[in-house]
Amino acid sequence: MKRFFNRLLHVAGCAVLTVALCNFVSCREDDKGEQQAAALLQEARQALTDARLSEAHTLLDSLRHAYPRAVDVRREALRFEDSLNLAEARVEKAAIDSIYTFACLDREELRSTGIDTLSARFKQLRDRADSLRYAVDRAWQKVRFYERKLAEQ
Repeated sequence: MKRFFNRLLHVAGCAVLTVALCNFVSCREDDKGEQQAAALLQEARQALTDARLSEAHTLLDSLRHAYPRAVDVRREALRFEDSLNLAEARVEKAAIDSIYTFACLDREELRSTGIDTLSARFKQLRDRADSLRYAVDRAWQKVRFYERKLAEQ
């Protein structure tokens, strides 16, 4: 009988604790963190304006993890993330395009010296330029993808 009452007391204590937690959560239900999430989103937008792309990504991740119930702000953040990805893709494209241009110049400079085009050195430069051309094409496709995605929104 004593065990029964101990169990009953334990179950009643758990029920009281559950009710208290539900009341605590329901009191905070109105506050979904919309204002704090909007502030993080604004800070991420400012980071993009200042060309701090990795910081903007970090702020968006923080917004997702810290304020999962701020649905409207998170929708805006998803749209903003496409803009951020587009800016990142443009930077990547510009860097790869520049490297490709210099690789082509190196190849042409070597060709102008009269080197045999079947030599190992020339083949190495040609292969490097070809692989960089592939990377440039991928970067262009990435930029176009995000441009189309933003145009559709």
